[in-house]
Amino acid sequence: MNSENNSLSNKIKTKHLHSIVATVYSIIIASTFFMMPIYFQSILGFSTSEIGFILAAMSITALLSILPSGISNDFITSRRVAIIGLVILIIAFVLLYFLRTFLSILLVMVFIGSARELFRISLETFVFKANDLNQMPESLGNFHGPRMIGLFLGMIIASFILQNFNFNLLFLIIAVSLLLPLILVFYLPDVPISRSTPKEYKEELIRPSIIVFMLFCFIFTSHWGAEYVNYGLFLKNELLLSDSQSAIYISVEFLIIGIILPIFGKAYKKTRIEYSTPIAIILSGIGHIFMVNNDVLISLIFRGIHGIGDGLLVIILYMIIAENFSKERIGGLNAVVNFVMMAGMLLGSIIFGYLGENFGSGFSMVVSGIITIFSTPIIYIWFGINKKNYLKNNG
Repeated sequence: MNSENNSLSNKIKTKHLHSIVATVYSIIIASTFFMMPIYFQSILGFSTSEIGFILAAMSITALLSILPSGISNDFITSRRVAIIGLVILIIAFVLLYFLRTFLSILLVMVFIGSARELFRISLETFVFKANDLNQMPESLGNFHGPRMIGLFLGMIIASFILQNFNFNLLFLIIAVSLLLPLILVFYLPDVPISRSTPKEYKEELIRPSIIVFMLFCFIFTSHWGAEYVNYGLFLKNELLLSDSQSAIYISVEFLIIGIILPIFGKAYKKTRIEYSTPIAIILSGIGHIFMVNNDVLISLIFRGIHGIGDGLLVIILYMIIAENFSKERIGGLNAVVNFVMMAGMLLGSIIFGYLGENFGSGFSMVVSGIITIFSTPIIYIWFGINKKNYLKNNG
């Protein structure tokens, strides 16, 4: 009887606890990073170029950390890697309370960028390794959905803090708050590890279908770069929203995605993915284009449409990863796809940052939405290459 109870307990942990961890973590982190540039400028007196340098260095370090983070999850259990990431974050936020100089802040933010990827990739790998393919769509929805709800709640908290809170103790509060997900992570069950060779990773990555899939991911995620550099500026300069109003505006999309993800995760196996995928891409692109509207309500409605498209694609893209990569190497292989996505975002931030600087943030967002729509043929090429295997699972 005890063994049956233990087995049931482990199943419950696997199914729900990692989602709770992701939700709590997202609430804390979302409320933090929206306010970082404001803290750097208004409290520490950093210039815009200094803030940009910190964020760029943080992003590049995060990019370089993705592959080691993923591969380490194949050789070390994901629970332990996640713990390491959270411990680094806690130490870093304590240090931020004491530090004031540009170089010291830059160094700590670089560590934060790496630790965030270490933790994020670890939880994603846990989901991949703790579930079989039949459970995977629903598990992905139940993981990413609450995570997005956490981002929604975090942004609401951020809007409240921006209006009412003193920054002095903020970083210590964040560090203490991160102890909660750290404690919860200790109760996650271990997932299988492996001892794969570089050749085995390479053989899975150089298949034509995977190369086309990663090309799509690279182009599609370029619109994330447009958002990274232009979204906040558009809300501030063209919609004339305050910082707290911008936080609420942004949070609405997270709420919509958080609702869509578990619903689509549950319905995934009943849909024809060769139809729902292009629909999701087009919704994402159209929403991105027509959110550029001076009427806040109309802009927000189209931002919600964009969120629906992106929410559907979260399940679709992660299911492609789950169905096409072996479980024993999926930590490293998922990290390669994430690396490509992040590279697409960084390239997008450069290109669309230039367009935003010279032609306006709204124009830059429109162009990125058009490029998103025109990435649709690439996914059809992927379907053509992978048709026999993929449609067998979804037809």
